[in-house]
Amino acid sequence: MECNRKVCFRELINKNPVMSSSCNRDCLISFDDRKNISISENRKKYLLHNDLSNYIAVFHVDGAMVQDKNTIKCDNLVLDTTGMKAIFVELKGTDLAHALQQINQTIDMMKEDIHNCNKYARIVTSNRTNVPNIRANPEYIKLYKKANVKVSANLIEEKISSL
Repeated sequence: MECNRKVCFRELINKNPVMSSSCNRDCLISFDDRKNISISENRKKYLLHNDLSNYIAVFHVDGAMVQDKNTIKCDNLVLDTTGMKAIFVELKGTDLAHALQQINQTIDMMKEDIHNCNKYARIVTSNRTNVPNIRANPEYIKLYKKANVKVSANLIEEKISSL
């Protein structure tokens, strides 16, 4: 059963994550005020320092929140329920164009659920990726209009207070 995001997000924003019959909670990795949130895969890493001690939920989107294998989606969603920030994270090898498409489509899919949130797109690629030409990519331009975009090789590290 896929996650009912509207129910999940509302419960988490109210700091009351209860198991709802319309939400399987397999998608929720963590929900707390821990100081460091780390997402990694194949030597690529996204690290968020929670210097404000906000309540932050980390979701596994691909395969849990959205289970349809034919739907293009990003890897993770980090939802700052205190500061109302939605950070879409894709850990990608070298196919940067596909990573842009994954985040674009995930934001579109969740736009009603996160309409009150500031949106951020974070793509961590391998160091072999050709990043300089990214701004000319139509998917980048489309994503740039929806979210604050950051692309980096191997690691993105940032503070919640600087978003």
